[in-house]
Amino acid sequence: MRTVLIYSLFLIAGLVQCACAQQDDAERLERLRDQMAALQSELDTELIRHNETMAAVAEIDRELSAIQKELQTNQSQILFIDTELKALRKSEIETQQALALQMSQLSEFLIRGYPLKDSSGLELLLNQDKARHVSRMMAYQKILTQSYFGLIETMTNTLESLQDTQNSLASRQLALEQLALDRERSQASLAKNKTLKTKTLAELSKSIEDKEVGLAVLQEDEQRLLRILEVAKESQLQGPTTYEDMKELRELRGELPMPVVGSIRTQFGAPREGNARWRGWVIETNEDASIRAIGPGQVVYADWLRGYGLMIIVDHQDGLYSLYAHNGALFFQVGDWVRSGEVISLAGQPTAPELTDIRGVYLEIRENGQPVDPKVWIDPNQATNPLRN
Repeated sequence: MRTVLIYSLFLIAGLVQCACAQQDDAERLERLRDQMAALQSELDTELIRHNETMAAVAEIDRELSAIQKELQTNQSQILFIDTELKALRKSEIETQQALALQMSQLSEFLIRGYPLKDSSGLELLLNQDKARHVSRMMAYQKILTQSYFGLIETMTNTLESLQDTQNSLASRQLALEQLALDRERSQASLAKNKTLKTKTLAELSKSIEDKEVGLAVLQEDEQRLLRILEVAKESQLQGPTTYEDMKELRELRGELPMPVVGSIRTQFGAPREGNARWRGWVIETNEDASIRAIGPGQVVYADWLRGYGLMIIVDHQDGLYSLYAHNGALFFQVGDWVRSGEVISLAGQPTAPELTDIRGVYLEIRENGQPVDPKVWIDPNQATNPLRN
């Protein structure tokens, strides 16, 4: 009895500790989101004050991301309704076949049952010479009557079911047509915004032709990124136990797959503006190609940043971060947990003046705040690793 009591106390203490930990995590997550939102507001205000053209690019990128997410949701809905329609059409065919069979059974019943109606039930009962025959025929009459009404009821239910299926088909077909119209409008808006972005970036590149000005801009962009990483460092949240162990990521150092299929356009450490160097890889790929997380972690930043465009940062814990910039769309927000191989964004058009002619994504790996060559963690020959459910 004493052992049971002690065990119960330990169990209660464990539950209380778990509840407190969850509350702490929720509070830290809320604090992280508030801090990031405040910092983003500050950066946006600064951007508008110093460079209206770049602020316009930020607005276009955010609009593009929203449209892409709408299209993704739209596509999922279309696929879901299409699956429903296939099931409904199959059900309609099966119900029609069942109804045809029931009609055939009713016809056969009426044809075979008709001779029994030559004499009424009363006449058969008064015919005492054929008592056994009468009794048997009365029983048959009762069974056939019950079968007749049962078949009529079944047919009625089948007809109602067929009507419901056909109504559902009509409703889902209308929904599908509306989704197709929405998709067409979104695609038109997407194309318009992409054209506008290309034009705006062309104007921007003309305004930053001075090498010294370009270098100063890069240095300022780096300082903004460091501020974001400092805020992210304060979160210190623990990953969900349902995701793969974070330690496994360390064991795969140098063997992690590429976040997207493509060619590396810029190598780590390669010259950039003035004495600036590239701190990661620009991976050239198809426009709107799926970008996948190189490992499990928590999203600590997902917004627009000057010099990086739409960027998502994943905290893999123990001071390891992966940064994916110049995206065309972001699919997660601050605080979300992602799995290895999960699609987190789409490739976009880089905002860097020297790269506006390509489509791709910028990948940067940071350890304890310092950029490291991505090849320390990633094997360029290793294909992307799609999420396996």
